[in-house]
Amino acid sequence: MLMQTNVLTQAAREGARAAAVGADSTSAAARAEDVLQAAGITPASIEVAGPDVDKMMSVVVTCNFQVIPGTLLPFSGVLVLRGASAMRFEG
Repeated sequence: MLMQTNVLTQAAREGARAAAVGADSTSAAARAEDVLQAAGITPASIEVAGPDVDKMMSVVVTCNFQVIPGTLLPFSGVLVLRGASAMRFEG
């Protein structure tokens, strides 16, 4: 679970970096998805927003994590993991 959260954050950073230097939202989302695919993670959603009034571009990436019963966590089911990043638009 921690590895997936770290990869989600890294994917959001890469997407925000692409958006900050002028890539359109489709290209920024594709960059984030490339990072996730390299780690074998299927995203539930990739949201690219901005620039806002402070000229910030933001990317939020989520995925579903299946908790296996009887492991370290005291419950089972699906957790939604999230990674987010924002960078100033420079494009």
